[in-house]
Amino acid sequence: MNDSFKHQEPSSKSAEEEHRQDYVATHSRKAMRWLLSHCVDVGMSYKQVCKIMGEEGDPETHDRAFKSHGANYFIDDEMYAWKDNEGRAVYLGFREDRLVNFERSDFR
Repeated sequence: MNDSFKHQEPSSKSAEEEHRQDYVATHSRKAMRWLLSHCVDVGMSYKQVCKIMGEEGDPETHDRAFKSHGANYFIDDEMYAWKDNEGRAVYLGFREDRLVNFERSDFR
């Protein structure tokens, strides 16, 4: 079979960059969820997550609800929000600069 007719999947790095650019430009919920489900993982530093997302998260100072009600966060954990163009936000918690309590499958 002629290889020129094969479907070409974009490399994961180019797909990541396309989704990052889309998220930064439009704050598309779809692009944000793609990045979270394919690129972000537990144990990453805040700086690594920011690089993947293409921007820094907004520090969440009213994070008491996250740290109570049975959540697995410590009082010293730092919470950051990444927002989408639909008015929703994803909150990620970092303990000693490492992402905690994160499940990629939650974003698929």
